[in-house]
Amino acid sequence: IERGWVWQIPITDTITSMGVVLEKDAFAKVARGDTNEFFWEQMQTNDNLARAMANAKRINDFKTEGDYSYKMSKFVGDGYLLIGDAARFVDPIFSSGVSVAMHGAKNASERIKIALETNDFSEATFKPFEEKMMAGVEIWYEFIRLYYKLLPMFTLFMQSKQYRQQVHALLQGEVYDRREVPVLEAMRRFIEAVETTDNHVFKHQLTDVPIDAVVQEQFQAMTAAD
Repeated sequence: IERGWVWQIPITDTITSMGVVLEKDAFAKVARGDTNEFFWEQMQTNDNLARAMANAKRINDFKTEGDYSYKMSKFVGDGYLLIGDAARFVDPIFSSGVSVAMHGAKNASERIKIALETNDFSEATFKPFEEKMMAGVEIWYEFIRLYYKLLPMFTLFMQSKQYRQQVHALLQGEVYDRREVPVLEAMRRFIEAVETTDNHVFKHQLTDVPIDAVVQEQFQAMTAAD
């Protein structure tokens, strides 16, 4: 759909989760209207969706939710580390959750090994894990915002011999060292060129997403206690 996307996730052999993701402005309008009517309208905007949903039967009430990305204010403390969705959740447009959770578990195990060897399970021992994971969240969220800023750019970079592998690495959860993702800077430069070039073929595809916004401000901050 325009300025958004649809998910289709098999739950069982007969039940499938379907959802529509929108930009904030469009979502606000939907939230004030008829969600049921909007959903079925969107299902008709794509031939594949229309065929898939032709004989579908709704079994649950429609639900709406906004700003569901979040991060805990702390990932570690005395005697604990948070991994996966317990620590943070970022827009799942590229289905990164399991991959990032596995990387988080690997990184956590390295600090747990040190804690066991030194018999020190303090927050200070686990702090390097938090710093690494926090940096990864920022990189991942920046990638998501660049994607929403100019949707066709993602396809363009996926087809690039120079950047394809870097994009793959991001999608696989390799997001913990900014030196390994120069593709983000290349994407920023590309967007800048589109913005400053008259009659650029992608000009009308730009959105109002502020890619220079401070990443941390885009999350709903939550405390570890919550």
